[in-house]
Amino acid sequence: MDSVTECFEIRTEAKTPGGIFTLYHKEYPIGTALTEFLYADLKVFPAHLGNIKTCLKEIRAGNDVDTQFLQLFSIALYWLRCSPAFAPLAASIQRQQLYYEQGKRLGTDEIERQMTYYTELQPKLLYLAENFFEASKPENMTARYFAQRQALGEKGAAEWNNYLPLSYREVSYGPVMKGANGFFPYDDILNEEQRNDIQDFFADTLDAERAEDFTQFILAEYIRRDLRFRVCKFCGRYFGIMGNTRLEFCDRLIDGSTKTCKEMGSLRLYEKRKLEEPAIKEYKRSYKAHNARIRYGLMTREEFNTWSQEARRKRDDCVAGKLSLEEFVAWLDSDRQS
Repeated sequence: MDSVTECFEIRTEAKTPGGIFTLYHKEYPIGTALTEFLYADLKVFPAHLGNIKTCLKEIRAGNDVDTQFLQLFSIALYWLRCSPAFAPLAASIQRQQLYYEQGKRLGTDEIERQMTYYTELQPKLLYLAENFFEASKPENMTARYFAQRQALGEKGAAEWNNYLPLSYREVSYGPVMKGANGFFPYDDILNEEQRNDIQDFFADTLDAERAEDFTQFILAEYIRRDLRFRVCKFCGRYFGIMGNTRLEFCDRLIDGSTKTCKEMGSLRLYEKRKLEEPAIKEYKRSYKAHNARIRYGLMTREEFNTWSQEARRKRDDCVAGKLSLEEFVAWLDSDRQS
């Protein structure tokens, strides 16, 4: 994680020397792991768990093994696309193939445990989003987190349980890869991202298999960096911000579109502000009045076209500050008919 991005990988390690292979590497805007998790539909868990159990039963029986593992792969990929926070779950599902190749027992105990954990976690993080991360200005988030947690604990309030412990297992510090989206087995071929220039930067790195370690590490990093959540004015969902930023829209792709909320929101905001511009309001008022004169035979189409061309020029001058609003309105009304 650097100042603007967070990076996630799923890796597998072979028995041969140096055999660590990256299956998945993606970079997201900072804050994405938890903000996307808030909106994941966890009601799908029971159906997916049933499918996983069916696949493992067929694999144990030796029935169409490759097809069954492809089905497991698609389930793992589904959760990765929902949020990077599901990386431990995706890894646990795919780990069944490693167990199979190594002759180990296949089972869903850890998968079920993680699904239960995520189900209990989502309302806690939603509470923190609304009552902790949705702060209006930069501040010492670490101090506020523990102060709020302590205050609720002293009251014996049930909300105290929403403030997760910020403990996790061993973290290493060193160079990590950046700019490497794309061309790994977990990538969606239909939505392949082009590999950028790969760079190294230094960051804390957690190698985690447990969902708890993963979540609590990300949560602690957000708090340490004074990250806050803001509601996107286009899609209404939380996104992460840092520093004194005035961002109002997130980088999510709009469903069924190639545009992001930021692209469409900025365009709508620009159009809204244009409509609220006094010079444009006065121009529209006068335009309608002059256009009506054509219908009543008080002005020819040629006269109207000449007037509107000059009116647009003066409108643009007024918006640009080259002509005062009072002078513009006086010109618009100079030929007003009683």
